Amino acid sequence: MKLCTKDEVAHQLKSSKRTIDNWVASGAMPKPIHIGRRALWAQEIIDLWLAEKAASQFVQNPPPVRRGRPRKYPSAVKLMRDNSKGGQS
Repeated sequence: MKLCTKDEVAHQLKSSKRTIDNWVASGAMPKPIHIGRRALWAQEIIDLWLAEKAASQFVQNPPPVRRGRPRKYPSAVKLMRDNSKGGQS
């Protein structure tokens, strides 16, 4: 069983040490084992957590965020699309 420090976990997850602290505080990441003043994670626990997060991304993929400036009259645009489709039939 390999134990990883906060620096190693942050490097593995490509994030900062502060982000790791925030994830642990919010419950989004497993809590570390404390040996003295050092916070250590078992590599197996990190691997399982990552696999769980990856699996949940495929199951609960949220719809894409609409970007750009909102339209002034979205219902009018929809009506124009509907009318143009209706005339072609």
